Amino acid sequence: MKTKKNAIRYGKVEVDEDLMLEPKIRTTIFLEESMRDNLKQEAVKRGMNYQQLLREIVRDYFDQNNDQDLKKRLDRLEKRVFGA
Repeated sequence: MKTKKNAIRYGKVEVDEDLMLEPKIRTTIFLEESMRDNLKQEAVKRGMNYQQLLREIVRDYFDQNNDQDLKKRLDRLEKRVFGA
């Protein structure tokens, strides 16, 4: 895997692990042509390419589901602790 290295002129830079990006892998997906065209149109409006937009949509979907799962877990915990 090739990585892009940023030039640092002076000193050392410590980067918090939370700020580091996950490496990306190449994958293939079959989409209807109209879906791809819609993604491309929306991506142009947002100033990005359609692959970036698709990643953002998928990431938001999983983040939303994770948030809902966390809320459900917190609700169950509160019921157990506080008997609500």
